[in-house]
Amino acid sequence: MAYNLHLKQLMDDSALPVTKVLAQKLGLLETARAIKRKLFDTLLKGQQVIGIEAAEYKVPFDGREIGFPICGTHSKQWFQRYRDITQNGWHEPSLTRLLEMLAKDSKCLIDIGAHLGYFSALFASAPDRTAYSVELNPKTFSLLERTLTSASGVKGKTMAVNAGFSDEEGEVLVTSAFTSPTFSLAKTEENPDARGRRVNITTLDWFCADAEVVPDFIKIDVEGFEQHVWRGGQQVISKYRPFVLMELHTPQLKAQSISTLAFIHEIQTAGYLVFSTQDNRSKQAEPFLPLDELPQAQNFDILCVPKDSDFLAYLGNQVA
Repeated sequence: MAYNLHLKQLMDDSALPVTKVLAQKLGLLETARAIKRKLFDTLLKGQQVIGIEAAEYKVPFDGREIGFPICGTHSKQWFQRYRDITQNGWHEPSLTRLLEMLAKDSKCLIDIGAHLGYFSALFASAPDRTAYSVELNPKTFSLLERTLTSASGVKGKTMAVNAGFSDEEGEVLVTSAFTSPTFSLAKTEENPDARGRRVNITTLDWFCADAEVVPDFIKIDVEGFEQHVWRGGQQVISKYRPFVLMELHTPQLKAQSISTLAFIHEIQTAGYLVFSTQDNRSKQAEPFLPLDELPQAQNFDILCVPKDSDFLAYLGNQVA
């Protein structure tokens, strides 16, 4: 059976009358929200929807296959742009390959700025792993929840956390649009009359203490707010010595009068060695090499490895 509807029509509240009519034709007697969920689940079983090539986006990872649900225009565009273009259809192949290597000896990931949950779902593909997926944007958070509950191949534990992490607990006025793909706590305004939304923020240290979480791997992708998140997790970083994978957003850091080089030195002073790739948007997985100088790209990924880690042997044996 082919439904002459786009997936967006099934999931948006504005399309409720459409789904109700379709539900009546299918003999469904449920609430509007349950109807939409039932129709989406039907799609995951292989039904065709015009405008969508497939209801799942599947990628190989660590000898397994993970299927990500396509939940609307944004996730479709985000996933499908990698099909037949990058290695294994991976998003950011260098990071995905690195995650594949680190996950073998890791049990707990805190994914800060989890977006659609791509890295969290991959990490949790093994039954003995747990991923905490942190996403502040409420619109993106709903898609993140859908990924973690519907992605096929996820055998471990996952928890979606709708929160913002910083270097102190409190409240901040966010002036950037929640609908923006580059939404960031870094885009704030001190002017009390500025338009925006006030959101509660916490710290990595507080979260781990409160939830009794012991991370051995932390990913940070927060569009220029990374130094705040790093500083809010100093107790966790000092005590547990996790790997830290972080995207540095040089223009956003500069706008806050934060020197990227000084921040990297701060990380090194904490007992970490810093590695990076030459191109975090390459189509093939690239090796992470010691960071001797800043890459030319405005945004780039760094891997922070404790100086006494056995993983340094692997990094030293990479073939460029």
